[in-house]
Amino acid sequence: MAPANAYAHHDLASLYLSQGKRARAERELATAAKADPLFPNPPMLMGQVRFAQKRYEEAVEAYDKALNLSPLPAQQLELKQLLDDARKGAAIQA
Repeated sequence: MAPANAYAHHDLASLYLSQGKRARAERELATAAKADPLFPNPPMLMGQVRFAQKRYEEAVEAYDKALNLSPLPAQQLELKQLLDDARKGAAIQA
């Protein structure tokens, strides 16, 4: 797969996550983000990974980055909810 294909790397990361292959998914997300730094989906998915790991501060950072990149109102709304949930998790953890 071409390293510059951010969408393909993102989709492959999603597949790896569904198979429980977190390390491979994280590598694919990093490649996707590098290939297209303006594509909001890789940081959004990384936020979901970090949230599932209870690494809430990192989830907040990833969701915030995705929110700043997203031009789509529906995705922005979803990201705001995800950010709120991650902030609540971080507050409980603190």
